[in-house]
Amino acid sequence: MTWAAAKLSDVAKIERNGVDPTSIEPGTSYLGLEHIESGGRILGAQTVTNGELASTKFRFSSDHILYGKLRPYLAKIALPDFDGICSTDILPVKPGSKIDKRYLAYFLRQPSMVDYANGRSSGANLPRLSPKALADFEIPLPALDEQKRIAAILDQADALRRLRQRAIDRLNTLGQAIFHEMFGDAVKNPKGWDTVKLGDLCGVGSSKRVFVSEFVEEGIPFYRGTEVGQLATGENIKPKLNISEDHYHSLVQHSGKPEIGDLLLPSICHDGRIWRVDTNEPFYFKDGRVLWIKSHDTKINGDYLRNHLRNLFLHNYHSIASGTTFAELKIVNLKNLPLLNPPMDLQVEFADRISAAEAQRSEFENSKLAFDALFGTLQNRAFRGEL
Repeated sequence: MTWAAAKLSDVAKIERNGVDPTSIEPGTSYLGLEHIESGGRILGAQTVTNGELASTKFRFSSDHILYGKLRPYLAKIALPDFDGICSTDILPVKPGSKIDKRYLAYFLRQPSMVDYANGRSSGANLPRLSPKALADFEIPLPALDEQKRIAAILDQADALRRLRQRAIDRLNTLGQAIFHEMFGDAVKNPKGWDTVKLGDLCGVGSSKRVFVSEFVEEGIPFYRGTEVGQLATGENIKPKLNISEDHYHSLVQHSGKPEIGDLLLPSICHDGRIWRVDTNEPFYFKDGRVLWIKSHDTKINGDYLRNHLRNLFLHNYHSIASGTTFAELKIVNLKNLPLLNPPMDLQVEFADRISAAEAQRSEFENSKLAFDALFGTLQNRAFRGEL
């Protein structure tokens, strides 16, 4: 089916109504890009007061779509159900009478349009999509009733994905709950467990420096800090950088190579993203920005250690890390970090409970992948007029 098309500017208005920080009313809801997930889920607004924010913001209402113009490949395209103000890296888009708000949001979020937006952004390090480029997007325009029907179908499919994601999110926090139940607060140590420095139990280090000129188009994967953080969440990613096989072998002669069970973590790890290595495939990682813990199960259980560290970083990161510009973890921070050291049989019991929770999470993640595939198929068909 072929539908008429219109520019976004013909069916919606990009409204950049500036709000001076000194005129913000107390209790106003504020959204920055950090409050919006890829795909558009709002993680929670910040409540601000007069003069709290340092620069002009844009006003939005529940009638708007919020389009993140910075790094458009992240698809931070949200549908707020409240009024507030937002960062100027977010464009409030107000649909007119000829287009349904949810239909337009789903159209803009589909992968082909996210790629299209990214291809029209400018700036190497911080790509941005200009309001003019967004206004020129061609939008297919079936009858309004048909738009609402399409949006309702996609709403139902999206709801299944989000329900599954919420279940995964709950399972992601289960490890912390089990840890607290068995061992108590990791900082206050109310159960009086023996403590020991991490460096007395495990080797701690980093990798040898790799220069920009030493990267190649194809070769051994080279993980940066942000990519290690993604691996820790279970994402299946392919790093953007590689080193040659000969270079890899010369590097691991100097610093060794990770083995299954070892821990890798970004030097900025306030969110507790720690990857427990699960592959024998060769890879290397960025010096200084990624730290390496050789977890020896004879002294401490690897699953217990990973969750203990996550607990500490999530709740006590800034007292552990160092640095004036960025609070980063250094090798010395980790070596001197005091850990609760309960008996090994309790650590193993904890690891068994974590393993069961992770098996369930893996099952839910596979289910979500199926829902994602279904949603993607429906998106493709919806905007081709095949639903």
